[in-house]
Amino acid sequence: MPDTDEKPSRPLIGHIREFKVGQDFQMYEETFAQYCQANEIIGSRRRAMLISLICDDTYKTLRDLCFPDKPQDKSYDELCTLLREHNTPPKNTFRERIQFYQAVQGRDETCSEWYARIKRLSIDCKFTDITAVLKDKFVSGLRPGPVLDQIVESPVTDNLKSIVDSAVAKETAIKAASNSNHGVNAITRANAQYQSDRRAPEARGNRNKFTKPSTAASERGRTQNSANEVTPQQKPKCSCCGKKHKGVYKYVTYRCNKCNKVGHLEFVCKSQTKPILCVQGDGTYPICNVEGSNMCKPIILKVKLEDNMLEMLLDSGSPISTINKTTYDEYFSHKNIEPTNHIFHGYQGDPIIPIGHVALNVEFKDTLKLLKFRANQPYRQRFYAVV
Repeated sequence: MPDTDEKPSRPLIGHIREFKVGQDFQMYEETFAQYCQANEIIGSRRRAMLISLICDDTYKTLRDLCFPDKPQDKSYDELCTLLREHNTPPKNTFRERIQFYQAVQGRDETCSEWYARIKRLSIDCKFTDITAVLKDKFVSGLRPGPVLDQIVESPVTDNLKSIVDSAVAKETAIKAASNSNHGVNAITRANAQYQSDRRAPEARGNRNKFTKPSTAASERGRTQNSANEVTPQQKPKCSCCGKKHKGVYKYVTYRCNKCNKVGHLEFVCKSQTKPILCVQGDGTYPICNVEGSNMCKPIILKVKLEDNMLEMLLDSGSPISTINKTTYDEYFSHKNIEPTNHIFHGYQGDPIIPIGHVALNVEFKDTLKLLKFRANQPYRQRFYAVV
């Protein structure tokens, strides 16, 4: 290719970075060629600009490759060939195909991102019919769910673009429907006359405190005799929690789950009626977001457990970190569960018996620690995180 000294007819536009050791020269060559074309750089000027845009180590290597000639004595195409052959590692076609066929859609990967990734993996596979292979891989690699269920019903004769567009449209519709709903199910409280009088539930749980407890409720939390007058065996049971202790106990300000009154726990409640707890598929109060005038919203944190990003409920008063058995089976079944004899109790005295504990790497805000998680039975549908 003859060299000329033509100058660009306009000022240089755009930006091109310096080529450094370890980069793929084939990709850099494509970018550099477009930069030169945009600025009308040709001939010896293109060769000179290429030499000036490589780092010192690369230039030393280029000199060795050009010996006994010098880089400036070679044409632009010859320099590109030398740098390409030296900096682009050879690819094994079958290994590239193995990596291509083993790929699956990631947990948080969109359909568009999944399609772009398999196209990138297929570059060095040298398929003869790339379109058919991409179509099969796009469908077979989709993660199980409603998108895959719809795509597998498509005719096998549909082209690749039609299948990708259908998957993206279904994914978008699912996200839009999810954003329009405040929760999967709604939790409501009802009594025996629920069908005729449906009403919103009040905040439940042992943590619904009042800033100013009533005098009557406070009096119920006091024991009948002082500690100086009776022995521990003679202390009467507290009307708030059912245990023997002195003084006013903290549960005097808690609301009972059974009768909905303040001053005691459900464990010692004497009420004969108990509201029905039912799950409505079409209710109005989202799960984990039950409205109440005296209830704080739960603190949900996104924590990475063994490279799995999960939403966890922060409970600073809990002595342990727990996950349910279903979550363990889905994400951490490759981790061994160590047996444990510990038995824990909730605020109402109900037993919590873990099936064991498992050590997991926990990452939160650039802090990585190894913690032991207690694995509970499947009915525990909440994750707990402890700080």
